Amino acid sequence: MQRIRSLLLVPATLATLVAGCSDSTGPTEADIRNFIAGLSTSGGVDASFRAGAPPEGGAGPVVTVSGTSAMITGGSSIRSLSSTQSFTRVIVAIAGVDGYWEITLPNAVTAQDVVLTLGQDLPEGTFTVEYAAGTSGNVGAFDTEPVSVVEVGTGEVQVSISWDSNADVDLYVVDPSGEEIFWGNSFSESGGELDLDSNAACAGDNIRNENITWPDGEAPSGTYTVRVNLWAACGATSTSYVVTVRREGQAAQTFTGTLTGEGNGGAEGAGEVVTTFSR
Repeated sequence: MQRIRSLLLVPATLATLVAGCSDSTGPTEADIRNFIAGLSTSGGVDASFRAGAPPEGGAGPVVTVSGTSAMITGGSSIRSLSSTQSFTRVIVAIAGVDGYWEITLPNAVTAQDVVLTLGQDLPEGTFTVEYAAGTSGNVGAFDTEPVSVVEVGTGEVQVSISWDSNADVDLYVVDPSGEEIFWGNSFSESGGELDLDSNAACAGDNIRNENITWPDGEAPSGTYTVRVNLWAACGATSTSYVVTVRREGQAAQTFTGTLTGEGNGGAEGAGEVVTTFSR
């Protein structure tokens, strides 16, 4: 039997401009950390923040960036960098914004996935992300990605997922009382809400994110369980995802994985556990 569920979107449009202040734990003046709060490789190598302007692109490796999920407030997205030349450095900047992120890779590669985690309160909802690759001595030309952020709830607890194919992927969070929030139960008695439910029944909405949040002051204390389920592959042979867990006053945590198979349709209780956390 085909599942019927509505596509939940907080904004009336898919790309709503976000206005606000920087994260309370971020810099006092706007720089890249107010937009991209964290950067790492999919293997867990963290980036270092550098103040000032990024290095100018020159004769180094030329990188191409690909990735298909939208970016949401407070969420993370995977982007794939590839080059015909080997590189050991990844530079990520934002046009017109001070500072940049730099990853030093342990080995030379010609392809690398990176995970970008956006701030929860963005100075602007539209911006251009710039990506470059390099070696110890040089940096190649930058590839650019214009971003229009999809605004979602952030709150005291925020759990989100993004993925890189047209699959129907579902996010589940079980709150401390044992109630499960997912596509079949989008509101919990504890105040949790699934406010973005993407690509329902292979709708092909090109958002590829879901988000569950508790408003400030309403998230119950105790243990939360996060699960991910492949409802349907929608023709994809493999789907990579990143789950982001944010708790007020703590750094964001990200968890990456891959889903394969045709999907199981799953309802309540479906999916695989990604993480548990407490607040």
